[in-house]
Amino acid sequence: MANGEWRMANGEWRMANGEWRMANGEWRMVNGEWRMANGEWRMANGEWRMANGEWRMVNGEW
Repeated sequence: MANGEWRMANGEWRMANGEWRMANGEWRMVNGEWRMANGEWRMANGEWRMANGEWRMVNGEW
């Protein structure tokens, strides 16, 4: 984590009860907000997608 920002680009996170994936984008945490631009987030219990925009989580809420 540098300059208050954490990024994952072109990688993958996995959890025991499911899988989080990101393709063609990056997750960023900036000033306490999680952001994903031009990518996709998937979970085993369903699928959430975002394209050509930005998804934010602010103060712990989507």
